[in-house]
Amino acid sequence: MDEKTKRKHFVAVRFSDMELSDIDALRCGRTRAATIRTAALGNLPRPIPAINSSLWVDLGRCLGNLATLAGMSRAGQFVEVADARRAVTDLRLLLAQGAEYIKESDEA
Repeated sequence: MDEKTKRKHFVAVRFSDMELSDIDALRCGRTRAATIRTAALGNLPRPIPAINSSLWVDLGRCLGNLATLAGMSRAGQFVEVADARRAVTDLRLLLAQGAEYIKESDEA
């Protein structure tokens, strides 16, 4: 390891329970030390959404369907009310599933 990049200094620090909980929420699989180091150096990645990937795909598809219907409507094309209602209902169900998934993740 290069002498410039070798980590040879040790820093001890204490955190409250709340602060430690906040740090743990940012970990994304990293150690606490790595999380604190990257936060201190301004290199934290964006947090990963707490949602399962199949739900994420389903939400994307549903929003695409809604966007298509909205585009058709703006273009003056006829949009079946049943199609719009189905797309909105699908979105509401997927959002509810996502909220439940996040709630279960937070409780675990």
